[in-house]
Amino acid sequence: MIRSSILFFFLSNSFNFATSSNLSSDNVSFYWVDGGDSRQVQFSVTVNSVSNSATATFNVKRPTATVTATTGTVAIDSNFPPGFALHFGNPLGTPGVTFTPSVTIPSGFTGSTEWIQMVNSNRTFQPNVGSQVVLTANGLDTTYPYSFDNSTSDSPGTAFSACDVTSATTNDSFTMWLMFKPDVSSGSTAIWVLLRAVSWSWTGDASRTAGTCSWTLNSSSKNEIYNLTATGVYSITAKRKIPRLDRSGSVEIVSNTVKVTIY
Repeated sequence: MIRSSILFFFLSNSFNFATSSNLSSDNVSFYWVDGGDSRQVQFSVTVNSVSNSATATFNVKRPTATVTATTGTVAIDSNFPPGFALHFGNPLGTPGVTFTPSVTIPSGFTGSTEWIQMVNSNRTFQPNVGSQVVLTANGLDTTYPYSFDNSTSDSPGTAFSACDVTSATTNDSFTMWLMFKPDVSSGSTAIWVLLRAVSWSWTGDASRTAGTCSWTLNSSSKNEIYNLTATGVYSITAKRKIPRLDRSGSVEIVSNTVKVTIY
């Protein structure tokens, strides 16, 4: 018996493999992240100048999915926890974006879904005194996974004192990934794979009326939400986890000093 342990990650019809340093295992593990019938896998090995090979045919089943995204409103007001903010939606009311999936699993199979979100955020605040404050973030949004719930949502925004800042801008972009992992029998293993992705963004530009604490939303936008076909294995370890800057942060002016708090 040939003893080796090889892990395959199949992307479409090609694959890369990594050979384990422990060659004492009898098992060869491999995973597909896309679907298709009549997939042929050939294993070849040469031992003591003698070559052997074997071929097997697999019918690989993959769920189909769509994600419906509905959006809220960009605003500059106090209708956002923890207070006055330039924000997109309200987590206690109508969220900025709500994601609702529709997943069709092939007959005879069951599985679970989860969500992962990445964020690229750039926000600026001009205090009454001092230089402009720039807040940036790029990486995994909060936690892995973002949510195990069937549907999920996001309401990005940053709170600040309405009387201590003269202008504020936001330019955020996100990608929300719908993941799937099939249920397998005891002794078998499965991995999370990508099913669908939604890219979305929002912007806002607001300013305070001089001599007051009243604000005006000068401009705002929210991009067209669309579904992206997602095939692959998502490498979470390659991405940097960031605090929930996009959801709840604050800028506070204390004795003419800018204090930035991330919750």
